[in-house]
Amino acid sequence: MCGVVGGVVLATAPDLADKLGEAVHDGRPHVVIDLSAVTVHDSIGLQAVFAALDSCDIEGHLAVVVDPRSAAVTRPDITALGDVIDIHHDLAGALRACARAPIPTGGRHRAEVTTEPPRIRRIRHITDADAPDSSLWSPCPT
Repeated sequence: MCGVVGGVVLATAPDLADKLGEAVHDGRPHVVIDLSAVTVHDSIGLQAVFAALDSCDIEGHLAVVVDPRSAAVTRPDITALGDVIDIHHDLAGALRACARAPIPTGGRHRAEVTTEPPRIRRIRHITDADAPDSSLWSPCPT
């Protein structure tokens, strides 16, 4: 899980894209990006981040958490992102979606609803030591 705090703008997008790339290539099949604490973003910053993710071979599920009450990530942004990736309004929902998702080969997908109880297989834990800039990242709760 990658938690993003602060801004997702053109200036911060390369560092964020690098960290997301590391999470994808760190042997974990699922990736959760928590944007609920983002205070400012621009379309160029978001586009750069998701373009970087498109170049990665994500084996499992990609889920993004956004706060629907956020002034930074607006309703049109959420709608546009939802056309491409799996959007959740809370971290628990995103983790459940990843836990239910199978691990296919070859690309990003949405979770399929199953009758199995949710299990969290693997979660990327970002620490302060991992962060290139502490204004971009917050440690994930354990």
